Amino acid sequence: MNPSEKIKLIREKLDLSQAKFGESIGVNQKKIADIEIGRQRVTPEIAKAVEDIYKINLRWLLFDEENMYINGQEETIRSLNELKEKYNLNDKELELISELLTSPEKRQAILRFLEDFKNFDLK
Repeated sequence: MNPSEKIKLIREKLDLSQAKFGESIGVNQKKIADIEIGRQRVTPEIAKAVEDIYKINLRWLLFDEENMYINGQEETIRSLNELKEKYNLNDKELELISELLTSPEKRQAILRFLEDFKNFDLK
């Protein structure tokens, strides 16, 4: 399977339209369509965006090495997409939740911020 076919596989596994998938990684629907049919190649920038946002292993995407998901995060990705649908989250909100779940340092910083905010008097 080549990188273009893998982009389509990823998008379909995420149950996203070409437009939504493209928007999430910073390109338009036509670009995704062209990639999926092999008219355009997966650029390093697109591959990196897919890795960052969907936790797809770059080595799998580009070279067919290792596992599809970074650190076996398939279940996490599925759960995040369920949250996105259930609570109508946008991509930025979903990215923040993902960071909260995957980075202990960021989680602690966010918790400190929320504690400070909770104690802040809005009057």
